[in-house]
Amino acid sequence: MKIIRTCGKCWFWDEDDGEDSPGMGLCRRNPPAFAVNNDWNSVLGVWPPTQKDAWCGEYKEKKEPSSKLTTTTNKDTDTRWR
Repeated sequence: MKIIRTCGKCWFWDEDDGEDSPGMGLCRRNPPAFAVNNDWNSVLGVWPPTQKDAWCGEYKEKKEPSSKLTTTTNKDTDTRWR
């Protein structure tokens, strides 16, 4: 059986909940890149937008969160930090 390793199944992918962009999300594998916004005279951090069915070589299997984990991010208890 072939395992399909797409962005939508990756640990680092953050799905966009907006109705205007179904099947889109952000890849959070790396820190955000800086982008200059001349209209607002500011610098923003942005993650690359990707489609749910896209893929790359940095795939990491998404694990279902344990019910024992809290909703706060804690490097001692959050499995993403292991």
